[in-house]
Amino acid sequence: MKLKTRNMIALFLMLGLLFSAGSHYLTVKGDGDGDQTDTNTDHTDTGDDHTSHAENQTETDHSGENQTDTERENHTDTEHTGNDHTDTEHTGDNGHEDETTKNENDTKKEIEEKGKAFEREYKMEKKDKEFKIESEAKSGNTKDKIEVKFETNGKLEFDLKYYTKVDDNKTKLRFRFKIDKLIEYIENGTEPGYQPGEEVNVVSLKEIGWKPLAYTTDNTTEIVTAETVDGMFKLVVKYSPSLVQDRNFTLTPNALKIDIYVNNFPYTNNGSMLAIETKLKTVAKMEIKNQSFEEENGFSKDEKEVALQAGDFQGYFSWAEYAIADGKTVAVIPSKFIDASGEENDLDVGETASKMFFAFNATAPKSVYWDPKLGVVSVSAIEALSQILQGVNSNPSFTPISTWVMVVALLSVGLISRKLRKRK
Repeated sequence: MKLKTRNMIALFLMLGLLFSAGSHYLTVKGDGDGDQTDTNTDHTDTGDDHTSHAENQTETDHSGENQTDTERENHTDTEHTGNDHTDTEHTGDNGHEDETTKNENDTKKEIEEKGKAFEREYKMEKKDKEFKIESEAKSGNTKDKIEVKFETNGKLEFDLKYYTKVDDNKTKLRFRFKIDKLIEYIENGTEPGYQPGEEVNVVSLKEIGWKPLAYTTDNTTEIVTAETVDGMFKLVVKYSPSLVQDRNFTLTPNALKIDIYVNNFPYTNNGSMLAIETKLKTVAKMEIKNQSFEEENGFSKDEKEVALQAGDFQGYFSWAEYAIADGKTVAVIPSKFIDASGEENDLDVGETASKMFFAFNATAPKSVYWDPKLGVVSVSAIEALSQILQGVNSNPSFTPISTWVMVVALLSVGLISRKLRKRK
């Protein structure tokens, strides 16, 4: 009787352990499910995607005064917000700092996991006045292709084509982005930013002499520099076949990052302002959105875009809402679309040309830095990203301790039950 009583007690203890382990598993799994929040809202600290990138690059002020991008961008968030508190004052205690660091690390890991879906293989042709990049998706059942060509021969233009299959010659989406002019204007007060008729001085970029394109590589990133002979205007184009997370920006393989520098523009009036005229040529439908595709997916922040839709396929021209002018953060003021089809003589059948102006909210700045992007929404990347996210969500948070407790409890219940049956 004593043995049977002891066995019964042991049986109840094992059942209690089994119930406890199962409850622990369900709690952990529930907590894990609760962390799968909207990815769009949790990426604000992945790094300033635009305005502080130029910190690490040195520019020479061509008026004879040496000026670095660090000086231009040696500004803090307090300058932008008007708040005099420092980051240390805001963080409070070490516990809050540790939690912030943990959240940043979790966000970084999530972006790295997402980045695997965007990886591509590529080849690049490099010439003095043009370059061409062809890239193919690594992931997904359908391997798509992106082709980008850039030239400075008589125009400053990017030509982007998207194919859903590598061996398909039929373009699903095409658009051309052109940087046309620098415009000095005087604000008349009717609307913010540049409006046609306010200009006092216009510089056509196609009429300026250009240096041969310069090519460098930084790890996986291809860097192409296009600069005018007088050094007044410069583009630094960046492409990487894999996700790049810099301290100040994130670069995805579906896009080109375009760093634009303007130095010592020849102003005719000390109180004037500066704008850039751009053009988009395409048959796709265009729509201005207040949040870019990359911002929606946690790869950037403070971005707007022109979304280009051709059937089920989408491209984008996105821009940072802020620029750096003489070392200070300033707003970038976009205009509405203006039809420019009559100004272009190389439009294909069905194509239209639209121009947009981007004004910098600063008075006669000597130096300006701004970095828009061009890209496509890759079908292959979205497919692979969906598979990755499904894999993450379906992986139970089942701790090793819970596993072994349940195994031991199950074995013990089995052995005791067998002994009790033998006693009977």
